[in-house]
Amino acid sequence: MGTTLANGQSLTSRGTKLTMADGVLSITSGAGAGKVLWKAGTSGHPNAKAVMEPSGNLAICAVADTAADLDACTADTTKTKRLWSTAVPATTAGPNNAAASFGGYALLHNRGSLVLYNVKGQSLWSSGTAIRHDYNGDGRSDLATWYDYADGGDALHTMLAGPTGAFGEPAKSFSVGPDKYWADHMKFTTGDFNGDGRGDVAAFYGYDDGRVNLSTWLSKADGGFNTPTTSWSVPAGEWSFGRMTPRSGDFDGDGRDDIAVWYDYADGRDRLWTFTANQQGGFNDPFASWTGPETGWTASKSKLVIGDFDADGRDDMAALYDYGDTTVKLWTLLTEPNGGFQEPFQSWTDTTWGDWARTGVHAGDFNGDGRDDVAAWYDYADGHDGLHTFTSLSTKDGSFQKPTAAWSTEAGRFWYPSMKMAAGDYNGDGRDDLAAVHDYTDGSMKMWTWTAKTDGTFNSPLGSWNPATGWNYDRLTLIGQHH
Repeated sequence: MGTTLANGQSLTSRGTKLTMADGVLSITSGAGAGKVLWKAGTSGHPNAKAVMEPSGNLAICAVADTAADLDACTADTTKTKRLWSTAVPATTAGPNNAAASFGGYALLHNRGSLVLYNVKGQSLWSSGTAIRHDYNGDGRSDLATWYDYADGGDALHTMLAGPTGAFGEPAKSFSVGPDKYWADHMKFTTGDFNGDGRGDVAAFYGYDDGRVNLSTWLSKADGGFNTPTTSWSVPAGEWSFGRMTPRSGDFDGDGRDDIAVWYDYADGRDRLWTFTANQQGGFNDPFASWTGPETGWTASKSKLVIGDFDADGRDDMAALYDYGDTTVKLWTLLTEPNGGFQEPFQSWTDTTWGDWARTGVHAGDFNGDGRDDVAAWYDYADGHDGLHTFTSLSTKDGSFQKPTAAWSTEAGRFWYPSMKMAAGDYNGDGRDDLAAVHDYTDGSMKMWTWTAKTDGTFNSPLGSWNPATGWNYDRLTLIGQHH
């Protein structure tokens, strides 16, 4: 965006609109009737402007009524007061970081998030309104599935979400005949890898001879997928496919999702690697950042989720770690501007949580405050189930508040081991929801959506797609599923 955005002016990026009106800066979704995803400022100031200040802050400035109100927005020539500011931390805009002190810019990315950068191109702040895995660009998250047919063929299907968060029939796009792919040799992830505002699919493939490669299926405007392109591959002996746990997110804040791989070495070490995405949706060679101690961390005891927990425009990682008793800890690994990861810090712990194995974790902005949270599904021993929300703290340090009960149901209605679940904003209201395909004992399946409320709790689930025949739950991979 330019130096100012005056009253009545707006910017649009793939249907998402940034508007300055009556003292309020707002982002509206391209879904439905243009739902407000985020807003800042105070109404009743028709002459107010959104201003990029030399300090690097984005501010909303209005003409000062009195001298006492004067708080000059230094990019403006009139005597003004600030109604709102991104309040970039002093460590970023202070005298000890002169290269980042003066100048900066804000971008409205194709996937719907407004991000503030310093002159080095490092993200500092985000509105947190990026839409996850929106495959057709309509402002709502969708679901993609990989299906492994009994004859050996494989296909990608897209399940588009409607205004209520319900899902329609899966549509097949990319497909291949027998013996081209083996689903057990693939590890999938999803993100907007080329930055065009639509979600894509990527997968690591592990060959029998030890080779590993990484391919991308870019999305089409109708929500389907193109044939894949391979951007990274290594010969046998360099990487072990079985020791890789991939997750996707925009770790360097450039508007394109990247891939992080947690690598569990045979000698007990653990390390995080980042594959940054290029403009074509492929990936650069990986680089390593955090390396764990030789003992104390292992991938098999970590349930990993990705989200922007500190609202700086870069996605981070959280790990729910099992300590072998009733103790669980939630650890946060914040990202660096280059997409690497910092040392983990403990962001929540409990000695009476229960069974780590009965817990499923998912990340998303469930209360719509611009910071991602963590939702935990718990499968109780008596058969009932419940959702709990770990809301991100307003201090923006990547920590979480203690979990609050977000939804529960009686015994026998749902069974988490027979569910494949993913988070996303399926109704386009600016809050992430949960959706799952459920397998039933009679061989049928059904889609369910838990839409989020403004307090981060969840509504009763909405049922949708329910195929009578032709689908096998065990052959379906829900891409983006976390455990």
